[in-house]
Amino acid sequence: MIQSKSDLIFQSEDKAFSLQISYDKMELMRNICKKSFPNETGGILIGHYSEDCKVAIVTQILGPPRGSSHFKSSFVRCGKSLLPILDKLWKKNQYYLGEWHFHPSASPNPSSTDLSTMKNLSKTKELHCPEPIMIIIGGNADAWSEYAMLIYQDKPIKLNRV
Repeated sequence: MIQSKSDLIFQSEDKAFSLQISYDKMELMRNICKKSFPNETGGILIGHYSEDCKVAIVTQILGPPRGSSHFKSSFVRCGKSLLPILDKLWKKNQYYLGEWHFHPSASPNPSSTDLSTMKNLSKTKELHCPEPIMIIIGGNADAWSEYAMLIYQDKPIKLNRV
């Protein structure tokens, strides 16, 4: 894993899975959250995997697509335009890695809806991502917190910040 000092690393307890994301990308998500406050928002994680496929490396953050719905306690990402975007990125060796979203003034822990959504996405063949990652940002501009996880064999695996 090639890591710079400007990267955040999240890793499963058994060190089998890791996520690498730059501080800049995390800050971009937080800025989108600030603009959406007090409503939830979210988007897509794009990137690639290390040669051994154990590290997902986020290279791009997509915000909420046009047509998404933002509410105080829910966010529904519009998926109509997603597949053509992902097809273009696929040709450039950039892949759908998963989702991110915001829990305003709340814990970043995943809800039952979050877990169900991620399990469904892991089974969506068009995404080519059987192990999707989710980053949840909680809190507000005065106190951010984050939670990272992935779905592996239909089970959530927490990724702790290292």
